[in-house]
Amino acid sequence: KKDGTLFEKLQISMPPQHGKTRTLKNFAAWILGINPNEIIGYACYAKDLAIKTSRNVKALISKTRSNLTEIIYADIFPNTKLKRGHNTVQEWALEGRFLSFKTTSVEAQITGTGVTIRISDDLISGYRDALNENAKNIVWDWWTGTYISRRGSSKVIDIMCMTRWASDDPC
Repeated sequence: KKDGTLFEKLQISMPPQHGKTRTLKNFAAWILGINPNEIIGYACYAKDLAIKTSRNVKALISKTRSNLTEIIYADIFPNTKLKRGHNTVQEWALEGRFLSFKTTSVEAQITGTGVTIRISDDLISGYRDALNENAKNIVWDWWTGTYISRRGSSKVIDIMCMTRWASDDPC
């Protein structure tokens, strides 16, 4: 904001296949490079997609140079490295940290985890779920009852990124 305070909420709405998840993956890696003390919670509608994104963020951070002209993450953030020994795909940390990235999916548990940035990426899987009141209620109940309660500090930045399938979706 103009007064120097951070925005606490960001909503991004884009059609399918327009780079939402790729952008969020790059954003998460950038944030951890800028401030390794952040703890990112990443949620989407399916566990396999959440795990894939986690793998992609880890791969971006740990990439080694394959040729002399290639610019890699370590060129920009040389002090940001993955912690050895704490290397599961659903939960991992940077060196010197207990936790840096935690992934989950709708209806999954995220207990014991406090985050400073909550990223919600396509919590509704498509138009069929968007037209199904029960499916939307499951997402809303999980998001409001479980996911947003995981605060790692008094201020949490919320990023909601999804395709708008219905006017009463979580956005």
